Amino acid sequence: MFTKYVIPIMAATGLALAASAYPFVSNSSTVELNQWTYRYREGMAKAAASGRPAMLVFVNTGGCSYCAKLDANVFADPNGVWSSFLRANPMVLIWVDQNKQSYYTAPTWKVLIDGNGGVWRRVSSYPEVVILSPSGVRRDQFVARSALGTASGFIGRVTNSIGGSAVNPPVNPQPNPPVNPPVNPPVNPPVDPAGQFPAQGVGAYGGVLFDSEGGTAVRGMIQMAARSNGRITVKVRRGSSSTTLRVSGVKTTATDGSFEFAYSSARRQQDLRIQVDPSGFFTGTFNGLPVAGRRTVKDDVTPFTGYYTTALDVKEVSNTLPPVDNQPEGVGYLTLTVNSRASVKYSGLLADGTKVSGTSSLQVYDGADLPALGFQNGVKGRKYACFVLYTPLYRKRGIVAGLVWIDASRGAGPEDNLVYLTGSEWQYPGKSIGGFTDRFTAEFDDSDAIGAFYARGQNLAVRYGGMRLYADEESVANVIASGTSIQTDTGLNPSLRASTLTGLMSGKLRDPETGVSATYKGVLVPALQVGGGFYLVRDNGFSYQVKRSRAVRIAE
Repeated sequence: MFTKYVIPIMAATGLALAASAYPFVSNSSTVELNQWTYRYREGMAKAAASGRPAMLVFVNTGGCSYCAKLDANVFADPNGVWSSFLRANPMVLIWVDQNKQSYYTAPTWKVLIDGNGGVWRRVSSYPEVVILSPSGVRRDQFVARSALGTASGFIGRVTNSIGGSAVNPPVNPQPNPPVNPPVNPPVNPPVDPAGQFPAQGVGAYGGVLFDSEGGTAVRGMIQMAARSNGRITVKVRRGSSSTTLRVSGVKTTATDGSFEFAYSSARRQQDLRIQVDPSGFFTGTFNGLPVAGRRTVKDDVTPFTGYYTTALDVKEVSNTLPPVDNQPEGVGYLTLTVNSRASVKYSGLLADGTKVSGTSSLQVYDGADLPALGFQNGVKGRKYACFVLYTPLYRKRGIVAGLVWIDASRGAGPEDNLVYLTGSEWQYPGKSIGGFTDRFTAEFDDSDAIGAFYARGQNLAVRYGGMRLYADEESVANVIASGTSIQTDTGLNPSLRASTLTGLMSGKLRDPETGVSATYKGVLVPALQVGGGFYLVRDNGFSYQVKRSRAVRIAE
């Protein structure tokens, strides 16, 4: 039903977006107003000569889904709004494309990206927009995503940015302008904008750091708390470290509840930029990495509360080294508990026996919201909950991470909910930093569900009675009923114990290849008729001991 990096009936952004034609951009030394040009120097000369502002749009037409969205929503002019705006507000339009770096010579593309000697802030995400006065002074700089990536949001922001210029009146002037406006309004608006923090913006937010623009691999998690006075506290977990940033005095003149803010510290080498749309969805960057998430709404959590079991079956292994070639084959697991406060507690074991536990916040999306997070084809009116799995391991030298999705497909109650996983990564660095070669990187992503809601105390015998127990893909016993639970028909060897309360299983068996006795642990997902676990086999064929992970399964 799925493909890689897909949640229910959704494809990752980079795979599902239709190709954008983008506007025609001239490379001629003759620059005209309202026509896109690659030429910065000639463009600014035109701005100075005509007294019109200039707008630089930084994009990557070779691989930026947000750039394609901006083009489709605004520059492609689907409703004639953009062309009407330009007729009322002529300006110089400069296209700065990472995919055309050779087109920029004086200044170079890198100089422009780095801020052109401090004229504007360094560009760290796409699409980013810089508005300059005719004399080349920065008036505004923003990332055109979410609300600012729509025609109304984008044109409204640009209108406000250039509205102070006497030669550039806004498209929709206020109905009662002053009788005697200033003859020479200031070119640069005040640093502190008028307005206030929106009431609907107050609350807790949770989200994820991705590995790259348009990427899906999880590289960290972000949490924000916004107060009514515009004070925002941001906590970012990335790698083995955690960072807390505080921003005060955030205000907005927008009436729809959207707002944005930034934090930059050269000393701490930290740069954060966030834009929040009217629905509470946020996008931005942290030190150049894309971030996305939304405000936590506790009332939305009811269809997802409860207990879940999930099986972490390794689907792909990389970053191994010869001669060990350590490739885990067992099945790890996580149990999830979602409470009414939108908090998720997770715990379990990876297939090498490493314990995993943590907490996260649950965000709920309508299917119509998902394109803004980078996923397409969500069903409007259908609810999807998501939380970030992010736990440093192995003395903070490794990690397990991913986005866990719960799909309330039928909406009748949590009993029908299924669990999926995207952007996952399990990094095992090896026994130590001394050069041991048993390291690996693994992924759990699958096209099918990995888990489901688990009704505590349910009858496991009905689901699993008559199946077989497999060790390292070899059948070793029959599974039979034991009251409402299950056991093997072989008694103590192999053995099977299953808890109807937790859905966890364990037992003992002999490895079919070596005959060595081993203890296994695993999980049951009755809704999927899945049972999976692992046991470890010692390999002493090297100068140090390697523990090989082998699979245990309950199947037909």
